Amino acid sequence: MNRLPYLLLSLLLFSACAAVRPAPLPTADNLRLTDLMGTWHEVARLPLEFERHCAAASFQYAQVAPDHIRVSNLCWYRSLNGPMRRADAEVYLPDLSDPGRLLIHFGGPASSTYHVAYVNDAHTLALVGSPDRRHLWMLAREFTPPAEAVERLMDEAKARGFDISRLVFTRELRHDDHL
Repeated sequence: MNRLPYLLLSLLLFSACAAVRPAPLPTADNLRLTDLMGTWHEVARLPLEFERHCAAASFQYAQVAPDHIRVSNLCWYRSLNGPMRRADAEVYLPDLSDPGRLLIHFGGPASSTYHVAYVNDAHTLALVGSPDRRHLWMLAREFTPPAEAVERLMDEAKARGFDISRLVFTRELRHDDHL
């Protein structure tokens, strides 16, 4: 039995799979780590499973050491008037020359890598996403940013290969013009 057709078919399928792999997600080259500290509010997200009931979320970043950040994730459960849930994490920067690469530990041995993919020059808008582009957080310093800021974040996310059609917006921002 000739195995050559099966080998060629396997190679063809493998090369097709390799061709659809997205390019690596770059990090923001204008990121000033000290300007990332403080409170950020979620505008929209491509959520993780545990976030599905969050009506809104905020993130508080505090630098502990040059390569170590502590973050508190605050989730308003089911409504903006709902109870607030908090999850704390330790964030490590594996390469100080690339502060946009974040290694996040929520306790236990597991960790996740995320990239600060975009930050505007004023450090008031940011995109943080998973390198595989399955998860994304559109962040702003204001709880309710202006529509043009939301549009800018959506444009930047789309330009970086995120599927913005699946975005879940913070409940207060659910306007027809953002869906």
